[in-house]
Amino acid sequence: MLKIARQPQDRWLESPTTDRDWAQAHLTDVLIEAHAKDPEFGHQFLADEARDAGFNVSDRTVWK
Repeated sequence: MLKIARQPQDRWLESPTTDRDWAQAHLTDVLIEAHAKDPEFGHQFLADEARDAGFNVSDRTVWK
């Protein structure tokens, strides 16, 4: 009906989210929490907070 190949669909059903998606979601949670604590600071402060939480992230990634 949808004309979707079975193999990619089966792979997606086994693991609908990738490791990269999970990592991005956790980084987003850390950044939101850090921003909630001190909303007047910019992306460099947020990047430092993410690094303190154990993420290896660049300032530009946080800025995006």
